[in-house]
Amino acid sequence: MVADQWYDSNGVWTGSATILPDGSIVMLYTGSTDKAVQVQNLAYPEDPSDPLLLKWVKFPGNPVLVPPPGILPKDFRDPTTAWKTSEGKWRITIGSKLNRTGISLVYDTTDFKTYEKLDTLLHRVPNTGMWECVDFYPVSKIADNGLDTSVKGPDVKHIVKASMDDTRFDHYAVGTYFDSNGTWIPDDPTIDVGMSTSLRYDYGKFYASKTFYDQNKGRRVLWSWIGESDSEASDVQKGWSSVQGIPRTVVLDTKTGKNLVQWPVEEIKSLRLSSKQFDIEVGPGSVIPVDVGSAAQLDIEAEFEIKKESLDKILGNASVMAEAEEFSCEKSGGSTVRGALGPFGFSVLATESLSEQTPVYFYVAKGKDSELKTIFCIDTSRSSVANDVVKPIYGSVVPVLKGEKLTMRILVDHSIVEAFGQGGRTCITSRVYPTSAIYGAAKLFLFNNALDATVTASFRVWQMNSAFIHPYTEEAFRALTPISFRTQKYVNTPLVPRLSPIGSRSYPLPLRAATSIDEIPPNAVRRKIDRNWRGGFSLGVDLGLSRTGVAISKGYTVKPLTVLKSRGQKLETRLLEIAEEEEVDEFIIGLPRSSDGKETIQSNKIRSVAGRLAVQAAERGWRVYVFDEHGTTSEASDRMIVMGLSKSERQNGSDAYAAVILLERYFSTQGLGVEIILPKSLELQAKIKNGAPVDPDFNPENLEESTYHFQKYPLRRLQLSSRSNSDIKDSSNTRGLNCFSKREGCCSRAESNTWKRILSAAMAAAVIASSSGVPAMAELNRFEADTRGEFGIGSAAQYGSADLSKTVHSNENFRRANFTSADMRESDFSGSTFNGAYLEKAVAYKANFSGADLSDTLMDRMVLNEANLTNAVLVRSVLTRSDLGGAKIEGADFSDAVIDLLQKQALCKYANGTNPLTGVDTRKSLGCGNSRRNAYGSPSSPLLSAPPQRLLGRDGFCDEKTGLCDAK
Repeated sequence: MVADQWYDSNGVWTGSATILPDGSIVMLYTGSTDKAVQVQNLAYPEDPSDPLLLKWVKFPGNPVLVPPPGILPKDFRDPTTAWKTSEGKWRITIGSKLNRTGISLVYDTTDFKTYEKLDTLLHRVPNTGMWECVDFYPVSKIADNGLDTSVKGPDVKHIVKASMDDTRFDHYAVGTYFDSNGTWIPDDPTIDVGMSTSLRYDYGKFYASKTFYDQNKGRRVLWSWIGESDSEASDVQKGWSSVQGIPRTVVLDTKTGKNLVQWPVEEIKSLRLSSKQFDIEVGPGSVIPVDVGSAAQLDIEAEFEIKKESLDKILGNASVMAEAEEFSCEKSGGSTVRGALGPFGFSVLATESLSEQTPVYFYVAKGKDSELKTIFCIDTSRSSVANDVVKPIYGSVVPVLKGEKLTMRILVDHSIVEAFGQGGRTCITSRVYPTSAIYGAAKLFLFNNALDATVTASFRVWQMNSAFIHPYTEEAFRALTPISFRTQKYVNTPLVPRLSPIGSRSYPLPLRAATSIDEIPPNAVRRKIDRNWRGGFSLGVDLGLSRTGVAISKGYTVKPLTVLKSRGQKLETRLLEIAEEEEVDEFIIGLPRSSDGKETIQSNKIRSVAGRLAVQAAERGWRVYVFDEHGTTSEASDRMIVMGLSKSERQNGSDAYAAVILLERYFSTQGLGVEIILPKSLELQAKIKNGAPVDPDFNPENLEESTYHFQKYPLRRLQLSSRSNSDIKDSSNTRGLNCFSKREGCCSRAESNTWKRILSAAMAAAVIASSSGVPAMAELNRFEADTRGEFGIGSAAQYGSADLSKTVHSNENFRRANFTSADMRESDFSGSTFNGAYLEKAVAYKANFSGADLSDTLMDRMVLNEANLTNAVLVRSVLTRSDLGGAKIEGADFSDAVIDLLQKQALCKYANGTNPLTGVDTRKSLGCGNSRRNAYGSPSSPLLSAPPQRLLGRDGFCDEKTGLCDAK
């Protein structure tokens, strides 16, 4: 459904469906009206026989419920599934609040169109705030199966759950329901819904959950929303945010009778691949690597047992402090803080050096009565070296009954860790964002950080496959949008939606999604359509576990380019840099398949990389495709042998030649079977359709079009003045230039580029000769600023002396642009590219350059007081005589930048953080504490003399004999 009516124009929000006795289905959902009033609406399936129930029809009489008296317009949402009362009516409950008291309103209906509000509330708890996504359902006290929502009886308890809008946690309580008046009371008022002491579904990143009854398997299934823990800027960059958790079954713990037990649905086991069993004794202070290969997607089931002699020693030792009452995961300091009996468990998504790791562990604490209490935790504080990530420590007490071993199950899925303690009595979900512990570099460790206890661990680890979604019809696929990434093959096959991150709110889409690859054809198809077509360069990419081969196709020529050894974000950044350097407009990424044509675990890893790359490439108008690479490695090896290459040459270049084979196959088959990776953002899809900006230096065939800035303002009659932009007029035709650009026989690439350089120089000379001083020059620069530079894309634009203060230019391309003496005060240039730009004497007081690429820029005598340079890249930039007083530099990379000594010393006093793109420590890049690097300033600085020539060299560029260095 989309928000297309006055009663839901501000959003189609959470709803619940009810299956009626005749098998028909009705759904109630919250809509936010055009006046932002929350109302309840009714909808029916358009086609009840559709197994996916993709299309719904809204009831003409909507809304069916509005906020009752005393309830504010924005405090009335999220209706539950209906249940039958003893009188034969249907009953629902809706979340709300009265002042600071969270409440659950109750309504009866017979037809779902008209309702009677009960005078009583299902439940209320003071000081808990707004209740969202309220859920109400029965659980059995004697069996481990789920129950239909309408079941009542002596062997039944009822659960009330509410998502707390104030804290963003899902709280629940076990209690007794009274059908006669529609009320419910908790079994233990001290742990009532929403209290700080109450039970939670999950003690991590987990919210807005809902259950439903699966009548086919007799189980109650829980769905949840897992939000992000990184920055909004990161979400924008990757093009999506939030995912759904693994579905869980929910039953009452019949052993305790006081809490729920949650467990991943049995279907998850169908994703298990190979497994290994381990039985290891872990001594105090031990960290043991677990050899399971890649640890990015795992299912771990483990039992732990503390040796009896260790327990007896601790319990009988009065000097061991009782800490159970005070201990909490959040305040404990994490897995590095050692106690007598813990922590011990696993470090998942870890690097070999443990610089990144996410420990999942038990901590056993001694109570004042010498009884033991067990706490289950996840420590994300070292999960990533990225600075824009929230890294809390999650967890809570987990009930352990006498005679039970400690058990845990962990599902690891790249950026999500879901952990289940003691069979699911305590559950924790966390979002983590490792930068190095990814794919094949992700490792698994077993650790015991206890001071005195020896622990025996018995566990099995499964490698996990991805959930390959079965194809839907084209119509069904369109109805499922938006999703995180859509894939589409250039063959007549249905579109396949992949696992999609879906939030709790949906809104109308202003743009139409690309539904046919014919709208965005690959270069191989364009060549098929037009045999004379020569445009478009393709980059072939052969992704391996540790090396990536790159090849390029220009016209009909395919050649190996390079082999990259970086991984993760660094690899993706380098691929984008190569694409820009080589002026390509598409990536062809090899997709591994087995001999029978099926996708493998590695295929899913490749798709993940391709998906992230697609978002960044789309910003530039570039396309990303995947193409079957089966057998390319062996074919590349055979070719290199035939070519007579040495063994070392074959070893070093095999990946690049595999990429060559990939591109040759792609063009020889005319793109048959190629699959495009589209970001979900329709704006990004539009950029892909429009294509990459035309660079005149690489498109001599389109010289007439690419020199439009000459034609609009020809050399003879370009009039400059110090008046407004509208006074810059074109009063002449361009026949002379057009004659040149169309003249037969004159347009070889070398000749046209030569003539264009001459024309550019002539135009610059004419501008200087005809201008009447700086004001006119500034006016021209201002004009170019308004029209986005010479080529309309910001690149190589002239902004000298222009007034850019308090403007927003985030994520733009200012490569090689001129900002000399520009006024950039309090402007937002976050995420923009200034590579090779001139910013001499520019005033950028309080300007925002966070995440910007300022590498190789000339920033001499620039004012950067209180500027935000957080996570900016300033590699090789020149900052001599610039003022960075009060600048924010956390995570900035100043590697090889030229900075005056006094300025450098001032920055070192508070420099901290690591650049998320380059991985370089800010203090290290500044040379803080390094006497050798701080021994001199810059050659252009009047404060200090230049260092010896030997010290100016870059690695590998110095002559060992003479000691002189070539800048190259």
